[in-house]
Amino acid sequence: NELAGSVAASGAVSLNGWFYLGDVDGSLVQYDPRSGGSRRVPHPGSVSRDHAALVEYLGELWLIAGRTAMGSNVATVSIFDPASERWRPGPSVLGSRSGFGAAVVGDQIMLAGGERLTGTRVVFSSMEVMAAGANAWVSGPTMPTAVHGVGAAAVNGRLYMLGGSTRAGVANNPGALQIYQPLP
Repeated sequence: NELAGSVAASGAVSLNGWFYLGDVDGSLVQYDPRSGGSRRVPHPGSVSRDHAALVEYLGELWLIAGRTAMGSNVATVSIFDPASERWRPGPSVLGSRSGFGAAVVGDQIMLAGGERLTGTRVVFSSMEVMAAGANAWVSGPTMPTAVHGVGAAAVNGRLYMLGGSTRAGVANNPGALQIYQPLP
């Protein structure tokens, strides 16, 4: 389908039989794998969101952080509720970042790593956690290896951080595997 083919995805999730892709303009594309049809779900007043993360959390879609078309990182979190077809702002992450890994582990969103390309280039080793019922992110453990462009997955109640680059703006994957327990 032409619409889905034009998306520069910043994350993808499956929810209720649909696939959702986060586009760099801050919108979502909802794709129906049964019919092959898709539609754009615009975000009113959204800022561009390249290298963001999209996760399904408690039946909603959380589009987390990323960077603008000008290369500046944002800490913004936008939440889309597919049941009501409405967006609302979520609690901003503690530190603006892009290119980080994020996954839902149990009842927590865990995100880690990332980079900043403007000013002094930095690769982050920090982690942030959002627990169900909380209204703010909290700091998690520091990663022994700071990475960006990292894959993240929840497996058997743990966060697995796969690969990633150790130099900002460069793809030099040392092949690291980092594993974390959710916060109590």
